[in-house]
This record gives sequence, C-alpha cells and structure tokens, in this order.
Amino acid sequence: MKDYFAIFTISGLLYANSLFCGFVFDDISAIVNNKDVDVGSPWSDLLWNDFWGTPMSEEGSHKSYRPITVLTFKLNNLISGKSPAPYHLVNIILHSTVCMLYYKATRTICRTAGFHSLRMQRKLTVTDDDGVGIDKFLKYVPGIATTLFMVHPIHCESVAGVVGRAELLSAMFMLLVFIHYSRFTVISMCCSVVFLLCAGLSKEQGVTVTAICAVYDMFMSDKLTPLELISFRKTSNVVTGLRVCILAFTACLIILCRIALMDSDIPVFSLFDNPASFSPTPSRQLTFNFLLAQNFWLLLCPSSLLCDWTFGTVPIVSDISDFRNFATLVFYIFLLTLTYYAASKRNAASKVLIMGLAFLVFPFLPASNLLFSVGFVIAERVLYAPSMGYCLIVAIGLSKLATKYRRLKKPFGALFVFVLFCFSLKTVGRNADWMSDYTLFQSGLKVTRQNPKIWSNIGHALEHDHPEKSLAYYTVAARIQPNDIGSLINVGRIKKRLGFFDEAEIAYRKALNLFPKRGKEGKIVARVAPEHLQVFVHLGNLVKRNESRLSEVDDLYKQALRYRRDFTDAHINRGEILILMGKLKEAIECYETALLYSKGNADVHFNLAVVHSQIGNLSGAIEHYTYAIQANPNHIRALYNSAVIFEETGDKDLVRRAKVRVKRVLELEPDNHLALSLMGSIHLDEGNEKLAVSNWGKVLRIHPGDKSALYNMAQMYSKKADATSKAIETIETLLDHHPNYVKGLMLYGDMLLNQRKDYKAASDAFKKIIDADPSHVQARHNYCVVILQEGKLTEAEQCMEKVLSMAPDASFVINNLAIIRKHIAKRTAQSQKAVKFTSEDGGNTAEKLEVKSASRQEDDEAVFVEPARKKPAFSKRAAAILEDTKSTVANLENRNSQDRLQDIEKALRKVKSSVKKLTSMSEQVSNVMDEKCPLKKIDVKESGEDAPRPDRVDGLRRKALKALEDLEASLD
Repeated sequence: MKDYFAIFTISGLLYANSLFCGFVFDDISAIVNNKDVDVGSPWSDLLWNDFWGTPMSEEGSHKSYRPITVLTFKLNNLISGKSPAPYHLVNIILHSTVCMLYYKATRTICRTAGFHSLRMQRKLTVTDDDGVGIDKFLKYVPGIATTLFMVHPIHCESVAGVVGRAELLSAMFMLLVFIHYSRFTVISMCCSVVFLLCAGLSKEQGVTVTAICAVYDMFMSDKLTPLELISFRKTSNVVTGLRVCILAFTACLIILCRIALMDSDIPVFSLFDNPASFSPTPSRQLTFNFLLAQNFWLLLCPSSLLCDWTFGTVPIVSDISDFRNFATLVFYIFLLTLTYYAASKRNAASKVLIMGLAFLVFPFLPASNLLFSVGFVIAERVLYAPSMGYCLIVAIGLSKLATKYRRLKKPFGALFVFVLFCFSLKTVGRNADWMSDYTLFQSGLKVTRQNPKIWSNIGHALEHDHPEKSLAYYTVAARIQPNDIGSLINVGRIKKRLGFFDEAEIAYRKALNLFPKRGKEGKIVARVAPEHLQVFVHLGNLVKRNESRLSEVDDLYKQALRYRRDFTDAHINRGEILILMGKLKEAIECYETALLYSKGNADVHFNLAVVHSQIGNLSGAIEHYTYAIQANPNHIRALYNSAVIFEETGDKDLVRRAKVRVKRVLELEPDNHLALSLMGSIHLDEGNEKLAVSNWGKVLRIHPGDKSALYNMAQMYSKKADATSKAIETIETLLDHHPNYVKGLMLYGDMLLNQRKDYKAASDAFKKIIDADPSHVQARHNYCVVILQEGKLTEAEQCMEKVLSMAPDASFVINNLAIIRKHIAKRTAQSQKAVKFTSEDGGNTAEKLEVKSASRQEDDEAVFVEPARKKPAFSKRAAAILEDTKSTVANLENRNSQDRLQDIEKALRKVKSSVKKLTSMSEQVSNVMDEKCPLKKIDVKESGEDAPRPDRVDGLRRKALKALEDLEASLD
C-alpha cells in the first residue's frame, strides 16, 4: 500500500500547478460551448452526439463518439459549474489512478513472466512481495516503468488539457480490463467485458485492449512464443480462445454501434488538418511512416512539445531521397530488433518485452494513419496509452543492462535519476504553458514558426483586448499559408472590427476566389468544409451595411447554397436579407427550408416567429417562439419576445404566462434590463405599482438612461393627479438621455399642456418632433391645440388646415377643425367671447380641447401603456342624480308638518342643482355626438350601458324637472 500511496501522491504533485490553468484550445469547444455539457440539456443526447455536441449523423460531426467522457464533463458542471479548477482536479486524480493501475499491471506482467521463467529454468531465484518467484532483474521493472510513466512530459497535454480526459479514462479502463482479464475467474471476465465497454465509450482506441489481452493469453498464459504460434507447432487452449472471443465480440459490437451512429459516413478533414493524406503516392506513404519515427522520438526525447502539429509543421516527405527517410529506417530496424528478440527468446525478459510492444503498438494503431486517415498529423495526447508500452520497454532495457553490467549499475542509476529529474522539470514547466491560450500558443512559436494555425490562435487569444496586435498575427498566418481560407476569414473579420471595411471585403473576396470552380457541366464536384462557407456569412454581414447592395448579399447566399444546399447558416442569413428587402413570404419559405436541414433549430424557429410577428400573425409567432423554447429552454430572446406578446394582450392568463417566461429570463440573466422592464409592466398590469417601480429602479441602476423604464414610470405617474411633478421630472430625465425620443416628447408636451398649462414649453416639445419628422400628424395636431389654447383662433385654424392637407381622411382633424371654425363664428357673433373646449368629464361649463399622449407606437422594446380606465357614462351619472332627486322628495313624506316647509325649501335647492347638472350633461352629450372630438372620441355604435345617449339623458332631465315642479307646487 505504501507504494501505491507514494505513486498517487507524487504523480498528483507533479501536476498540481495545472489546477491554475483555464479552459484552453479544444476545451472551449468540448466544454464551454458544448450544449451536451449544459445542465439543462437532455441526458439522452450524450448517446447520439459526438464529443463536441454535434449529432453523429451530421456531416459536420467529427465522428468522435465518447459519451462517458462527456458524461464526466456534465457531472463536473452539475457539481461545480464551469469553473476550470474542478475539471483539472478530476484529470489529476484520474492520472494518479492510471499510474497506480499501471504499477499493478506491470507487476502482473512480471509475475506471470516469472512463473514462465521458473517452469523453464526449474529454479527460484527471487521472491517478490506476493511470494511469486521471478527473475531477479524483473523485481525492479514495475517500479522503473511506473516512475518513468509518472514524470513523462508527453502526458501534459492529456492531464493539463481538460479534453485529455478521454485519454485518461480510456487508459484507466484499459488497465482495468487487463488486470481483471489476467485473473482467470468468471467474475473477473465479466468485469473485463464491462470495463471494455467503458474504455471504448471513453475513447475509440480503448477497444485495442482486446488485442493486448489476446497477446497476454497466447504468449504469457499459454507460454507460447510467436514463432511457435506462426508455425502452428503449438496452439493455445480452448479456454484462451473463448476468453479472447468474448472480448473480441464486445469490441466488434462497440465498433458496429459507432458505425451505425455515423450512418456509415466517415469524417471529412481538410487539406490543412492532415496534408499527407492528400498527397500522392509515394509521398503519402513515406510521410506516414516518418510520422511513426517522429512520434517515437517524442517519447524518447520530449524536448519540443507542441499543441498543434497541423499545416506545415511536419513537411511532406516528397521522395525517397529525403534524409528523413533515414530516421524512418532506424526506427523500423529498432522495432524489428525488439520484435525478433521477443519472438525468438523463451526467457522472462522476452515475455515482458512482448507485452511492452503490445502496449506500445496496438493503442497507437488507430492514430497511425496506416489503417485510415485521421484529422491530425501528430497529437501528443494520443501517445498517453502507447507510452505505457514505451516505459515498460525502457524499464526492461535498464534492468537488463544493470544486471548484465553490474559495474555500471550505479552510473546507469544516476543517469536514470537525472532523466527523471529533467522530465519532472519539463512536466511542471509544460503545465504552465497550458495556463491560457496565449501562453500555450506562444510556446508553440518556440517549436515552429511555419504553422499558420499557431499564429491564428495567438491572434484569436489577443482579439478581444488587443485587436490591432491580433491583426498582425492573423496577417502572418495568411502570409505563411496564402491558400488557407480560414486565415483570410480571420483577417477580414478583425479588419471589419477595426473599421477597415474596404480591406475586410478584399480579404473575404480573396477567400472566395479559393473556392472550387464549376466543372465543364456546370457542377461543383469538390466537397467544401462547412466552416469555410462561413466566409459567405461574414461577407454578407459586411456588405448588408449598405442597403443598396442587399440584392448582392442575396446572390452571395444563393452562391453558398449552390456549394452546399444544407448550409443552414446561409438559409438563416438569407431570410434576414429577404426581410430587409420586404420579401416576407420568401423569408418564411427560406426559414422553413432551413428547418428541413436542421430540424429543431431554435434560432430558425425564432426567426420565423419574428417574421410572423411582423406580418401581424401573432398566433404563428407564438407557435414558433414556443418551438424555439422547446428546442432550447434557455433561448432568452424567444422567452422575452413571446412574453412581450402575451403582456400586450392584457389577458390575465396570458399575462401570467408572460410573467413565468420573464422570470425564466431573469434566472438566466438577472441583470437583463429588458426583462426587468417588462416585469415592471406586468406588475403594473396586476395593479402592484410598488413592485413595478422597484423593477424599473433596478433597470435604471443598470442603465441609468434606459428609455423603456423611464417612459413607463413617467406614464404611470402621469395618470396620478398628485404625481404630476414626479412624472415631469422623470420624463425630463428621459429626454436628457434621449432628447429626440418621439414618444417621450409627446408625453412631455401633453403634460405641459394639460397639467402645467405651460404652452410655450409644450409648443417647443411638439415643434421638436415636427422638425425631426415633418410628417408626424399627431405632433402637428397637438401643436395646433397649443395655438388654440393661447387664444389664437385664426392661427389655430390655419394650422389645423395644414394638418388636414397631410391627413385628409383623419376624422379627428376634420372634426376639430369644424369645432375651431364653429367657435370662430361664435366669437364673431358674440363680440370676442372667449372660447374653451369642454373635456369629457364635464367639469367646466365652457368648452375646452384637451390633448392626450400619443397612441402606442411600434418600438424596439416593450413599453407599457396602461389601458384607459372607463369614466362613468353620462347616462349612468344622470340616472344617479335623478335617483338622488327622487329619494330627496320621498324623504319629505316622512317628516313632521312643522318642518315640512323648511325641508321642501332645502330639497328644492338641491333638485334645482340636479336639474342644472342634468341640463349641462345633456348639452355635453349633444356636443360630443355632433362634433365627435377625436381626443375624447366616443363610439356612437356602442350598445351597452356605457354608451352615451342624448334621448336617455333628456328623459332623465325631464323627470327631474317634473320632480322640481312637484316640489314647487308643495310650496304653494
């Protein structure tokens, strides 16, 4: 146990500084941007999507199926969120566990080899801790191999890079398979099958442990030599064959399921991912074989480590005369020598060597390019499992040399300790390179300056804070690889951000010129990588800034769709352009086509909802907003926009639904000012002004000049007679931040006119709107009212006539002009008698024209306008007055005769007042029905109790007059 504790502790301490690393390089795609890692995503998606969150059946998928690895990421996120340190801690624990299991596996191998040596030599030389007889030199092999494995710098990418967890899990389960397989019990065999499934579902190379177990069974358990097996002079027993067949069947099942998920489609890689795979014969074969030697050199001397070996980092071996072919030859000679020794000898060292070669070769085969092309040139993390075989081979060699040359035992030991020390320093230093994208790729420039991807990634790391510096790196990348579309896209994107629009367009056009041309039959036969098609999107977004070039943008997206009909981004962006061009029906068709290629795409449904909303189809908008939310429960814009529609209806049930959706938005983004503002409007709908003001206050703390919150608060205060000052103060604050906000100016002018009677300031507010938009009918109309209130009837008439010329069909302008002319005539007839327009409530006997705020306009945010509260109808008020008159008369009958005369006199005065009120109301109703004042517009077609009817009010007045006559008769 002490050995295992020491191994766990030392291996963990070596990688302790990686706890301070962030998410870098592939971690961003695999964890931060991977929707499958999000807590709210369906757990079942892990079974159908690849390592990066893309469905396995899609062409854009990387086809890397590792659900168990992604499951650990999801559990990490569930427990600690997306803070990098816990993810790195899990990687360190997994690496330490692998080191312990590796020690156990090497002990098992050496013990089995010792048994074989004992039977061959018929003697026992050394007893190990378990009492198992082994050759003396094998005693130190597990310790040497494990120590070298713990400190080897080649493991940094697998441990310090979070995505390297796939290698760690796969290696751990592979060792568990091997350890249980070596025990020869039914339970252990079942465990081996389960761990094999886990290994294969952690990373693809995990299934290669089946071959390692087969080698162990044939050459360790059955004590065969490879030559005996090949010559059929001796064969393995039935039990061995059955055990191997069970594992092989399990491995085949994993592979078949993976192929089925891929729809039998292989992943598509570009020229720059693996240039050798696109090279002709013999360059391709020579390069792939040299890469084997290059990988082995990294195990032997890990001095130059690099996170990305793509593009021109390793030049193509063009022909047989390339001097690097000598390195390939040396590697194969060395490998064949080891293989021959292991095959021809019958001692313990040869048996251990066979297992070392098995651990070295089989896990590396899937990444070797020998069986099929892969999407990289060299990847250090794929050497994690093969390094177990390498360390075992080195341990055998050192033990053998120390045993054979005993005088050199101490020098060999000192040399080994020095190597371990150097490897440890390299490991700790390499961990520091993985602190951030910038440090990682800057370390890459120390190894090679010919890899444009390294330069581009440094530019990407600098882009957010130092765009000018990032442009320099992007430019170098484009110069190193002038035919790289990705580099040109980066140059164009950063130049656009810096405002060099013409230069950005030139860069994008250069990228477009690199696309394959049409063949003789007008067809494009070459396959285009989906990420390269993004150049059409970038160029389209740049060109659409000029509205006169929208048709050109439309043609760009059509061109992109000719390359790939399933390019969803082109459909989505083309739909936006069609909206800008006013072709809403075509936009809907475009988005519906996008859904055919990307079913359940939340953004497509969202865009469809926006279009349906623009054409007035609110039910269709709600339907697609709902689909968007079903596809992505965290789609903030869909939640917010649908809540706006629900709130605007005023329906209590829908307002409640709006409240639920806004709460969800605020859970995701507590400082979302639009959602806070809308929540304030919802609270006001519910009559809770305190909570409404509280929400708007939060908005103003986040955005002190928020247009929506300030306007809503001013609107609410304007409806209160005792809050006029607050309303005006709020609207003035709004106009300080947004001096040309039309709705704010309209409300401000309204309040100055009707509340403050400040005609000059009101006039200025309306004039400001007119100056900005001379065709604004409502502002001009209200400006005419201001002139009227100043007593300038002739000017008011001329002003209103101009408004009428702008809106000849506007009934409220026609009616108000008639009212003005009527009072001009009355003034002339009555010797300059002052004219005032009456308001609806009949508070004044003179007539007075009152201006209300402008009606709600379309805006880019949700603005709450409180529904107008109905004032008591004239007929109801008249009936109430009459009822009061009748009760007054009826009460007289119960009084004593002594007081009756005095009571009648009081009642007479009261009834006369009532008759006067009824007479005034009757005249008001007649004026309203005749003149139809637009600002106090009443629908004459109303049939309910609230509809004002002159005949009814007159009838009530006549009844009141009769009651008055009765009272007067009583006095006589």
